[in-house]
Amino acid sequence: MKASTRLLASSLLLSLGLTSLSRAEPLTAERFVQLRCIREASLSPDGQSLAYTLASRTPLAPHFDPTTGNGTLESEVWVKSGEDRSSLAGSAVSPSWSPDGSALGLLQADAQEARLKVWWRKTKTWAVLHHAALGSSAGAPSYVWLDDHRVLAEIREAPLVTASETDPLVLDSKQKPPIEQGQLVEWNPDTGASRTWVRGRFAGLYPSPDSRCVAALQREASGRDVHLLLLGRTGQSDSGSVVDAATLSGVRALRWAPDSHQFCVQDGAGQWWTCNAADGKMSALPLEVRDCIWLGNKLVTQSGDWQLNGRTIMPGTARLFSAGDHAVTVSGSQVSRLAEDGSLSALGQLPSSAPCLLESGGAVTGAVPVVLRQGDSWSELRSDSVVTLTPPGAEATVASLTPGGSTVMLLDGSQTRLTDGSGKLWAEQTMPDPGDRLTRVGTSSDWMLLPPPSFRAPYPTVVWLDPNQKGGSAPSATVLSNRTAGLNAHLLSAQGYAVYFPQVELNRDAEPGTQLQRELTAANERIRVQPELDSNRMAVAGQGLGGFAALLACTQDQPYKAALALDAFVDPLAEYCRSSKPPLPGLLSPWKDPQTYMRNSPLYQADRVHTPVLLVNGRDDSRSAQAEQFYSALARQGKDARLVRYPNEGEQVSRAEHVVHEWNQIHLWLARYL
Repeated sequence: MKASTRLLASSLLLSLGLTSLSRAEPLTAERFVQLRCIREASLSPDGQSLAYTLASRTPLAPHFDPTTGNGTLESEVWVKSGEDRSSLAGSAVSPSWSPDGSALGLLQADAQEARLKVWWRKTKTWAVLHHAALGSSAGAPSYVWLDDHRVLAEIREAPLVTASETDPLVLDSKQKPPIEQGQLVEWNPDTGASRTWVRGRFAGLYPSPDSRCVAALQREASGRDVHLLLLGRTGQSDSGSVVDAATLSGVRALRWAPDSHQFCVQDGAGQWWTCNAADGKMSALPLEVRDCIWLGNKLVTQSGDWQLNGRTIMPGTARLFSAGDHAVTVSGSQVSRLAEDGSLSALGQLPSSAPCLLESGGAVTGAVPVVLRQGDSWSELRSDSVVTLTPPGAEATVASLTPGGSTVMLLDGSQTRLTDGSGKLWAEQTMPDPGDRLTRVGTSSDWMLLPPPSFRAPYPTVVWLDPNQKGGSAPSATVLSNRTAGLNAHLLSAQGYAVYFPQVELNRDAEPGTQLQRELTAANERIRVQPELDSNRMAVAGQGLGGFAALLACTQDQPYKAALALDAFVDPLAEYCRSSKPPLPGLLSPWKDPQTYMRNSPLYQADRVHTPVLLVNGRDDSRSAQAEQFYSALARQGKDARLVRYPNEGEQVSRAEHVVHEWNQIHLWLARYL
């Protein structure tokens, strides 16, 4: 071979090698926080234009705070029409088309304020309502379209009294703390006219079918109860009325009758009520009523069987969804149309008679269209047909459902692919391929994520505890997704660690500590027989309940050389006082069985901890004090422990700079002990 040929070949091989290395660049925390995903979508009523948000990995703050800048959005809204795709607005969320599709609403914020903006599709112009709320106190969108040209929006005001961090803290059980104030404003973005309906904080807005009345859930100062208000409008004038209906402890569902004259509502205890929209008069349904829907303007209730006016029309095992003057029923695999006279006519078949999970639609509204899932099979129930859907993945979710069921938009589990029900791709956000390998461990319910082949086995192993993981299902936390903060298994595998997901369940069969000891001992035996895993170099990790389990494992005879606990509680008694309910299955109230709380508390067994522990919390996390107590208990005994706490963070570390710092701490901790 000539020298020039050899040089050319060498150059080509070097070029290919460098290309391969660049493609296999390991995923770092710095790269991870720059990834973006698709969060939400809204399809225009004509099915021609899609508005969706591209968001950074950092989750959104619950509301915008102009004094600190918290809540500045990291999402931007894109609009796709045909093959054209363009960025409509940066720092925006909650896109929603008007009923006629002529305008698109969205919420936008910067370092000064939040605002509601409406974009007119035909003229490409904007209308702005200042001081808007980014979300209700329950996390729902803070605005709704009433008709083609009117919006009902929540406007936020600053709290009457604000306390600085240097002020004394005074807690008084009889005195309610000041809360952020707000008001509901009816706004016409076409003319700019607006008027205030009522003041307060709100947890949900439910317009009537004719858009002439809105059931508004006003949040009480306690935060637990909601006051039901009816906002009415008389004729076409600006005159209107506000009617008090009732104070309910939570609202699970609210369903309007097709004529808009009444609705039914379910409170937090499961009690159903009917409400007259004219005067707000509430009537309680019998306690045995478990569900109800509207068949036309008549109420069908379910106690044992489904009944209309005291007459059984369907067995109690059937599922019913309102569709205006009729209802759609599901019984086994048969989908039928139920007329007001009780007669049935077939609409179609579901793929099987297996139990259905409601993915979207009737859970709150009780109306069609709805999306049902049976295993890997998805179906959309419309008022006149049953449509088989093609989900983009096993962990898909419903991103948008147009009225009438003309199109349903589905988002895959990693929030990177947005498709319609036929499988047509509407939007895609490319994610890097980490090169790692997720496999099931034999016939067990355990899973393991192995590093890319460039690393040499056996690998140091992080045992990741997630007691909430469904039996046998692949751990969703391993998905390369930016939808959640905290741990992400790919950031461990990219550094050469294997991540092992044992099936861990905490149920009422035994005490949590006893169950955990038994299941982890069995899982460690399965790890020892895996040639790819190094059972002599293992760490344990978890977040939330998984973090508690990781710390509890450190009090037992387990072979872990390091532990990571994020947002973990360490004292079940303190957790009970924080949430007013037993934090773990199998526990009674602490007043009845205090010793069980002590036996299952990492804090009260801190003398048995010999594993180096890294604790990570946000300063605003309600469990932050528990983490400090546990760190102090270990430090006073001279044991290896580190507490990392981030300002302006809650249960999950979410700000990009904090996530990078958090992962540097995790990698340093694992490198030191593994």
